[in-house]
Amino acid sequence: MSHWIQHVNGQADLAGRLARGKCLRAPIVAKTANYTVLAADSGTIFLTTGTEGAVNFTLPAVSAGLWFMFINGADQDMLVKTATADTLISFNDVAADSVSYATADEKIGGAILCVCDGTNFYALDPTAKHTFTVTS
Repeated sequence: MSHWIQHVNGQADLAGRLARGKCLRAPIVAKTANYTVLAADSGTIFLTTGTEGAVNFTLPAVSAGLWFMFINGADQDMLVKTATADTLISFNDVAADSVSYATADEKIGGAILCVCDGTNFYALDPTAKHTFTVTS
């Protein structure tokens, strides 16, 4: 479990952590080549800053509580895919395989937040200003 969520009586105390200003301190790691994300990377923010080509991230097997954020820091394609088909839920698709930023002039600053409930990953676009492509 990520270090920034405190458990109180078995329940995540996210609201308490937010109130104390102790939330969202996370490792930030730049990747300039394809990377298979590990469960141990949960809570990491991945950047593509400095890459000269497309970067593909492959998520680990589903496991409740995992979360990752991917931010495209280059004018290159960025793709996040699941290791197991049809275990990604995203905009208008309950059985997606990947999400990406690949639309010209809408790549830099694109972000994907992935959280897992133990059955599926949920891919969210927190920027809401870029074209987010979902692939089944």
